[in-house]
Amino acid sequence: MSKDNNIKNIFLIGTTGSGVSTLGNVLVNKDGNFEEVFKTERGLTSITNEIETAEFEKNGIRYRVIDTPGYLNANLTLQQWAKKMSEAFQAAPEGINQILFVFKSVRFSKEQVELYNFLKLIDKNINQYITVVATKFESFKNRKKCQENYEDLKDETKVNSEIASIFREVHGLIMVDNSSEKKSKEKSREKLINHLVANCQDNFQLINVQGGKKLADKNKSKVILIFFIMAFILGLLGIFSVRQREKAKKSRPLSKQVVR
Repeated sequence: MSKDNNIKNIFLIGTTGSGVSTLGNVLVNKDGNFEEVFKTERGLTSITNEIETAEFEKNGIRYRVIDTPGYLNANLTLQQWAKKMSEAFQAAPEGINQILFVFKSVRFSKEQVELYNFLKLIDKNINQYITVVATKFESFKNRKKCQENYEDLKDETKVNSEIASIFREVHGLIMVDNSSEKKSKEKSREKLINHLVANCQDNFQLINVQGGKKLADKNKSKVILIFFIMAFILGLLGIFSVRQREKAKKSRPLSKQVVR
């Protein structure tokens, strides 16, 4: 794909079933009626197995929304998922302006922690471009409640320390309600667009682990290799995690349900 320096690239990333594609449809707002551009998930089964893109314009700014397969997609092995993610980065030769990390507002799961750690393994500074988006938050119009929940998610006395660390690192948290109600979608989209307008000036490009040159200038095979390495590391971490859980009779949940 050729470069277009007049476009802003927005990545949608999350675990299967977190509403990533639904959020993408809210952002794009096809025909002004939120028609489906990205196929949405049914229950816990991911429909998105391929990289999908759609563009829209708002206030003279063009945005490219890149929808990615959910992490732990039942239809893809970890290695296949890693390859799809490498293709997603290839779809944005200009770089990434924002990564919207999507989760359902009920709780931030261990799988989401794993996915965030995967992104951090790619580049230690990627957190500066990650905005977490909590979906299905009914009080999303209430600024006070949104801020209270954001503070709770950064508080180690209320959530697991890993989760608190993530929310202290990321660029921010946006709470939306991308339900079937049109008014909620319109207000949620307004919050998202306002955030993008304020935070899409810079862009991020992957840096080759061997030193210095941008991956955007490298061939596709090297991009895939890095994601395969990350997938392998995550696989080892997953095996270790399973063994640890088998030793324990009861595992403590990663977070309390702080989002009200």
